[in-house]
Amino acid sequence: MILCSCCVIRQDELRAAVRALITENPKAPVTLNRVYRHLGRKPDCMDCSPLLTRRISMISADIIVREDILRGQDIPRRLK
Repeated sequence: MILCSCCVIRQDELRAAVRALITENPKAPVTLNRVYRHLGRKPDCMDCSPLLTRRISMISADIIVREDILRGQDIPRRLK
């Protein structure tokens, strides 16, 4: 499913980017700007930003919980 039509970001690309950013630095917040930078794209219209922000939050919480990335460390403030 395409989530951003101006940059053609698919859901699987978004999930892979979020996973890479969390693996790189688990305590840093995953923001929309970091995802665009990681994918090497620049947004044009920003109409999809609310959708992408919600998806990033859901995906990052899912990845952290399912893959046990924090391994017993404190839960970051953004997930509380």
